[in-house]
Amino acid sequence: MDELMRRVQQKTANDVNTPTEKYMMIGHQDVHRLLKDLVTAECEVVKEKADFELKYSQQMAKILLKNFDDAITTRAVFILICLIENEATKPLVTKQLKAKKSAIEAEFKKSGGKSAGLRILLKNLK
Repeated sequence: MDELMRRVQQKTANDVNTPTEKYMMIGHQDVHRLLKDLVTAECEVVKEKADFELKYSQQMAKILLKNFDDAITTRAVFILICLIENEATKPLVTKQLKAKKSAIEAEFKKSGGKSAGLRILLKNLK
């Protein structure tokens, strides 16, 4: 798991639309789904076992908040949405995201209001 967390932070992936730019693997269209599903699965375990520790979700929250600018400009924003929508993981990111709400709004405006992920994230921060 540690190696996975290390790898998803590396800026190695290229997008078809921007082949010269590199971005974190965490924002790749397939990788972000896998990581989001892991967060969701961990939250399901918490519903069954109240004393279960959210180690993966805690690590994921730290990575996304540490690399905030990269996270909100890629599909990794959907992992943030998953974290904020689950009651078990909500405390991991809510305070920090509310503090960076203006940056999220600015990025949303920069996208021309077309970023569905940022729109959903802003809606969840209200």
